[in-house]
This record gives sequence, structure tokens and C-alpha cells, in this order.
Amino acid sequence: MTESSVDRGRRVAELVNKRNEVKKKLDALTSLLETQKITVEEYRTLKQDYTERIDKLQEEINILCSIKNETIKPQQTYVEKKSSGIAAVLSFFLVGLGQLYNGQIGKGIIFMIAGFILGIISIMVVFSGNMFGFLIYPAFWLINIHDAYETAQKINRGEIKI
Repeated sequence: MTESSVDRGRRVAELVNKRNEVKKKLDALTSLLETQKITVEEYRTLKQDYTERIDKLQEEINILCSIKNETIKPQQTYVEKKSSGIAAVLSFFLVGLGQLYNGQIGKGIIFMIAGFILGIISIMVVFSGNMFGFLIYPAFWLINIHDAYETAQKINRGEIKI
């Protein structure tokens, strides 16, 4: 985008905000009329004024967007990139730590609690003589590592917003 495109984008955003403010005022007119805070004549005058202002703002928005047939994209917010490798390694050492690194605090805490509980259950099942219990915690541990890795990838692609 050229410098002028960025300036036009900012101007369009300002105009859209102004248009939305006027639309809110227009929407509020009906309730003012119903509560008899304004007369019918005041309502008609204000409605016409607000409608004209909205039309003018929309026309200016359309003109700015049509210059050189460019589509003006909304400004993007900065997203901190996450290393999928670091997320996976952190989850390797402690269940849920990769999720915390990715900014998913609640999910990380839930993984930590679930890992602790599954660890205890695994030990109890193994000591009861069932070797199936040996698979419970490692399966969850691998799922945890995979989730941290994939989530970091999705954050970097913009599929998940944190």
C-alpha cells in the first residue's frame, strides 16, 4: 500500500465511525419521540438532517474507496508470532505450559489440572494390576504437545486470535 492509500484507509475509518455515530443518533430518535421528549416536527427535522449526514458520509466513503479501484482494507492489529517449537517443548516438560505460552491461560490451567489428575489415575490403575493405566497419561501428554504446536501454528496464520 502506498502512503496515500494508508491515509485514505485512515480517513475511511474515521468516516465510518462518524457515520455509525449518526446512525446511533438516528436510531435513538424513535425512543425520544415515543417518550415525548421531542415533538413530531422535531423528529422529522432531525431524521431528515441525520439521514442527509449519513448519505453524505457514505458518499465520501464510496469516493475514497473507489480511487484507483483500490479496496481499502481495515487496519490490521499486530499479532505476536508464537514459536510452535517452543510451545511444543514447553508442553513436553510440563503439561499445559505450551498453552500458557500461546496465551490460552484457561486452557493451560485446565490441561495442568487434568494432567495431574490423569497422572494419579494412571498410577492407581497400574498399581491395581492393569497395565492399561500405563497408556493413559502418555496419551494425554502427547495430545497436549500436539495441541500446543498446532495452536501456535493457527495463531501465526491468524486463525485464532488471542
